[in-house]
Amino acid sequence: LEIAEQTLGADHPELAVLLQALAAQLASQHQVVEAHHYFEHARRLYLRTARLNSALDDTTLQALLRQEQAGLHSYATFLARLAHEAPKTSEINAPAEAFVVTEHMRGGTVQAALARAGLHAAIEDQSTAALAREAQTLRERLQVARQELNALYSVPTTQRDTAHLTQLQRTERALEREVSQATERLYAALPQYPELTAPVPITIDAVNQLLHPDEALISFYTLADRLLIWLIRPGHTVFYQDVPIPQGDDGFIRGGH
Repeated sequence: LEIAEQTLGADHPELAVLLQALAAQLASQHQVVEAHHYFEHARRLYLRTARLNSALDDTTLQALLRQEQAGLHSYATFLARLAHEAPKTSEINAPAEAFVVTEHMRGGTVQAALARAGLHAAIEDQSTAALAREAQTLRERLQVARQELNALYSVPTTQRDTAHLTQLQRTERALEREVSQATERLYAALPQYPELTAPVPITIDAVNQLLHPDEALISFYTLADRLLIWLIRPGHTVFYQDVPIPQGDDGFIRGGH
């Protein structure tokens, strides 16, 4: 993990994959608090990555989103099992956090489309449009640099052009800084852009603030082996239920109540 952070940078998508793998390993060793830390670190990195890469081409963006969905699914499964096995764990409010993770999983291509729509809506403002083009161009250059680096990393160590590798690493770091600065300028000119690109998933507390006293929200999410259910009512304790999904020996879901 430390090597990846130094080599790829703190916001590289592959770092989230390593964080997920470490979290899963810790979870298998029943190191719940530590596993939760790395799962949550990965989730927040997915959110930052989505915002940073919203202007990528559809094929690359879809690949990133598939990777994100797989990681978030593992996190949601971890929290669901934790809520089922240790519902009173004080360190982690598993039902509430599982709600946030599943809301995060509902995002993806829709948010990317909204981001593009937001930019089109702002195109009349020439200065904002120029900032958007600059940010997109820098992201594309960063993507090319990372592709070149990945290709070079695949070459056996003894055959690598060390000088070229060093130059590419410097270029990547420089572009990362430029992308960050350009994105900050774009955010300042178009404050709603980050929310359009990758909204922060809503929390149960935020849902409570949106509901009227006579309203309720019921939310469902299906994992591989269970159905998660939340019932949220203002002024009431959140109801959470984990319903197992029966499966046959062949892996197909069977009917149940």
